[in-house]
Amino acid sequence: MSLDHPEPVFELESVESTPTCYEMSVKISRDAQHRHVHLPIDEFTYLGVRRNLGELSPGDRYRLSLHCRWDPFQRQHFAVVTRISHNSRDILYFYCSERFRRSLLELESALGPGEPEEEIDAALGPCRKVTRAWAPRVAVVALFLLIGVISVAFGPDYRSEECGSSSVIADSQFNDAASTVEESKSDDKGWQPAESTAAVGEEHTNRASYEHYVEHANNEPEPEEVYSLTLEPGEKIYSLPEGHVALTFDDGPSPYTEQIVDILNEHGVAGTFFFIGEHVAEFPAAVEYASAEGMVVGNHSWSHRSLVDACAERLGREIVATGDLIQAITGSPADLFRPPYGLTDDKVSTFLAEKDMTTVMWNYDAKDWRVDSAEEIVDYVLGSEPCGGIYLLHETPLTIEALPVIIEFFEQKDLVLVVFDNGVTE
Repeated sequence: MSLDHPEPVFELESVESTPTCYEMSVKISRDAQHRHVHLPIDEFTYLGVRRNLGELSPGDRYRLSLHCRWDPFQRQHFAVVTRISHNSRDILYFYCSERFRRSLLELESALGPGEPEEEIDAALGPCRKVTRAWAPRVAVVALFLLIGVISVAFGPDYRSEECGSSSVIADSQFNDAASTVEESKSDDKGWQPAESTAAVGEEHTNRASYEHYVEHANNEPEPEEVYSLTLEPGEKIYSLPEGHVALTFDDGPSPYTEQIVDILNEHGVAGTFFFIGEHVAEFPAAVEYASAEGMVVGNHSWSHRSLVDACAERLGREIVATGDLIQAITGSPADLFRPPYGLTDDKVSTFLAEKDMTTVMWNYDAKDWRVDSAEEIVDYVLGSEPCGGIYLLHETPLTIEALPVIIEFFEQKDLVLVVFDNGVTE
């Protein structure tokens, strides 16, 4: 972008529902000039904004990114908003439709240097009421049972999220899930881990000798003791004491869980897995395998939706139901919690403290869910200072490929890999 035409800034001002359409009001600023536009949006996106952002505070600014991201587990796009107040800056998210994602890209394309205003208007298109044809069908509660266990979908219109409404996780449905767990334990796994097809690129840019760690990563390890760091109930931890490091894996279980567990065991170390309730219902055998092989299993909510501003009833559905299902499979409480997207508030903290649960955050995020190669993951880790690090990873084929190299790097640094333990966990 040339200095004559600096990149524009987009600020979300409001979202409105009229008898004929849903609209998002956006202020576009560039070259000390401002323009207010009304972007037509669909019902799904409108409800997503309302649910996750709530009423916009007049004293805050909401900077909107035009580049939506993809949640591979929810299989939905989500947009990113940076809320800027007088003394803080917060990252917020809301799920959006493919239609909305395309409209943002069209808006960005129409805002090239010197583009006339009529081209922006053409990109916005007419305002009309647009809904997803399937939204009413998903709104109440989507299909729950999957592979004889359960799968929950919180519908796009989010009415099931409101306090006082019928619980998304009905007692009868949860009991069906728990009762089939024992059956799944004795069965052969209904899936086999997919083999990684990713290839590490030939060009290595990291200064820390990527080739050295690849060469030595698969050496036979010396037997090692697994170290557990005991945390206090109600505590929230972001980092570790000097000389320690931890590997944590979010958003499972998945078809890759067993492979990750095997790699950790082959190197004589362990990891902490934060599982989503929906995926626990789908892959109960993977949960049992991780626990039986010495890994620590934590709670990552039921649906992986933001818990900010959630009422006590919804917190119970998201956190307690997930923990109950994990305990039904492993026989141990899941007292470690990681909030979706790392977003939390006082109500969430109070709820967790009342349940004697511990929050495990992180200080290193490899963003392995969006990279194109295992090398990118390794480059990030090798370029960091791992002492005292809690590394956030996900269950992906590229992570599987990078994991032996990462473990070897930690060992070369003489760091102790630890897992976490809640003080009340038996």
